[in-house]
Amino acid sequence: MSHGAGATAARTRVAALAVALACAVGALTGCTGEGQRASPPPAPATTTPAPRGDDAPAEAVTLTPDEAAGIGVELRQSRTDWGDRVVQLRVVNGTGAPFVVEHGTLRSPFVGGAATTDPERSREVPPGSHRDFSVALGDPVCPAAVGDVVVDLVVVDDAERRGALTTVPTDPQGHLERIHREDCAAAAVTAGVTLAFEPDVGVRDEGGVLVGTLRLTARPVPGGPRVSVTAVERSNLLTPTSGLAWSDPALLDLPPAGATVDLDFTQARCDPHAVAEDKRGTFFAVHASVDGAPQPAFYLGVDDAVRAQVYAYIGRACGWA
Repeated sequence: MSHGAGATAARTRVAALAVALACAVGALTGCTGEGQRASPPPAPATTTPAPRGDDAPAEAVTLTPDEAAGIGVELRQSRTDWGDRVVQLRVVNGTGAPFVVEHGTLRSPFVGGAATTDPERSREVPPGSHRDFSVALGDPVCPAAVGDVVVDLVVVDDAERRGALTTVPTDPQGHLERIHREDCAAAAVTAGVTLAFEPDVGVRDEGGVLVGTLRLTARPVPGGPRVSVTAVERSNLLTPTSGLAWSDPALLDLPPAGATVDLDFTQARCDPHAVAEDKRGTFFAVHASVDGAPQPAFYLGVDDAVRAQVYAYIGRACGWA
């Protein structure tokens, strides 16, 4: 079966999950929720055969709400994708028949441009199941533009009939709003200060306790707003020696030349699987104000070399062989 991309036609929103894929994608004969035959749908709502071989690409015909009602979309985000600003389009098949997602596109007022799935990664979604399709978000739009979050899908059934639909996805965990808060806080803060971890993790023995140190450098941006870094939170792997968060007077009122401060820590846990399965243990929530206005927390991570040093420190501190 060919799953090449088809052009998306006029759009329509999708109702609740209901009918079988024979109604949702095939749509060449009508049916009801009971599987009974009904009068055929209007010709514009039918789908077109997918192209074969060197045939010209076939246009994907827009599905009506009733035809597309068995296809749902949710927004998800794997913790491994948090730092890369990648989200997943979770396509749910409630139609009773398999179909292939050729491609999907996310459009959001929170980010610029359209985020599209990899056309080389089309996948079948079995009935009663779901599949996740990753998309990389564009640059943040701060403040957000006006409009809805929408997803465009092109799907193909096992008879190689293609249909297009546009739906407003659910976002049960509020990923897009949370990403937007972090994006815009980071943009506001970094307009006034450059924050970076230095490349070496310090390690020293203090009375039989192995203490590690991350060095954080903050440099004012010439002409930028005045930024005060009020706190840097612990992570699930590292605990500040001074409490639950790091703070330093030098970060509250940065001198013109900037400052470098030591973030001393001990390991938060010693179970090996915590490191083996780590996804967010080297990202730290930064709290700051810009020209006196408090910002939402955003996350600052270390690079791979520093991450490896942090893991090595935990191994030593925990006495792993």
